[in-house]
Amino acid sequence: MSIAVSDNRKIFLTGSRDGLVNIWSTKDIALDPSAHSKYSVQVGRKLNSVCTLQGTDNFCVAGGDSKLEIYSMNRLPSLSDYSQASLENARQDENEIFMPN
Repeated sequence: MSIAVSDNRKIFLTGSRDGLVNIWSTKDIALDPSAHSKYSVQVGRKLNSVCTLQGTDNFCVAGGDSKLEIYSMNRLPSLSDYSQASLENARQDENEIFMPN
């Protein structure tokens, strides 16, 4: 299990070895500890770690296959939407990723 918190502390992510990434609202959990995650995504492989990328709305997942994938939360429907969503369209194309010098 891996946990990451966004810079603004409004959401946190959990990742598990079964390949599931959940995005949670800290406000919802504070109001109701039994609240469910806003989004659940099966990334299709065993996960070792999930982390947020500081200063962005992106997060990264790392698996046992030594691959990293970066996802953009900007590509998700509003986090106020309580339906589950797929992150397939949120995956960052390697040409879109800005790497500072």
